[in-house]
Amino acid sequence: MKRTLLLALAVVAVASLSFAQQPWIGLYTDDPGYSDCNLEDTAPGLCAVYMVQGGHSAISAEFRIDNTNSGGILNTGINWNVPVAIIPSGETLFSAGASLGYGACLVSPVKLGTLNYFCQGTTPACSSLDVVAHAQTGEATIADCTLPSPVVIIATTLKLTINGDVSCPCGVPVETTSWGQIKALYSE
Repeated sequence: MKRTLLLALAVVAVASLSFAQQPWIGLYTDDPGYSDCNLEDTAPGLCAVYMVQGGHSAISAEFRIDNTNSGGILNTGINWNVPVAIIPSGETLFSAGASLGYGACLVSPVKLGTLNYFCQGTTPACSSLDVVAHAQTGEATIADCTLPSPVVIIATTLKLTINGDVSCPCGVPVETTSWGQIKALYSE
């Protein structure tokens, strides 16, 4: 009995460790806590949303923000916290995505940048900003700190709700838009 219990605890510990190592990219309203993924838009004013990569030490990230369900908040700019932010010419973080270089191996969590918004106090409940796959690569990824060749890892993408409630929780992974991508996970 003790041996079975010890084996079960070991399996849980290994599973917990592997889950904790899974990289993610999310959006939060609290800095530096990165635990509040719901933006309350109740009155006109400036709102800040922090783009954060966590779960794994890394040297770079690549993703896009889908703001089609943002309910009318207006982006006024982006302040990057990393030395390299590449967005294809004529595109935006919202249309094509960004490829970010950290300049060094950074320990999770990493604040990638701040999205600045003008909130109008009129955003419908359950609106959202979603981290999604980069338009050119078709994935949201990080590159880990393995030397001399970093390993590219697919990151879990999380959403930020705007005026969320129990029917639309925040921090929920964004659904993949391609059934082929899901099937590919099981073919390896």
